[in-house]
Amino acid sequence: HPGATVARIPLKSGAVATSGIAERGVHIVDPRTGRPVDSVVSASVVAEGLGDADLWATTACVAGFDDLSWIRHANTRGGIVIAPDRSVRRWVGGHEVGVGENRLVV
Repeated sequence: HPGATVARIPLKSGAVATSGIAERGVHIVDPRTGRPVDSVVSASVVAEGLGDADLWATTACVAGFDDLSWIRHANTRGGIVIAPDRSVRRWVGGHEVGVGENRLVV
């Protein structure tokens, strides 16, 4: 349900940023189409600094749930994206974890 905790990330240094439509509704626009982003409810990213974490969390929303190709080139430690159907994709460094047809559904 909305507001439920999906994951906890222990963090000794660095920053976490979350973006998406879960809290404030649709407010991110895909600059390629001019249309509101709707394939990611929430994206949380861990990076060395808050600016990078925020940038990549918004990037995750714009790229969409099905496109994590950008993570190989991003300066992130890891992250998680959640789709409207509550499917979850996670990555550590530049690699998705838990890949397969049995995507985690919360």
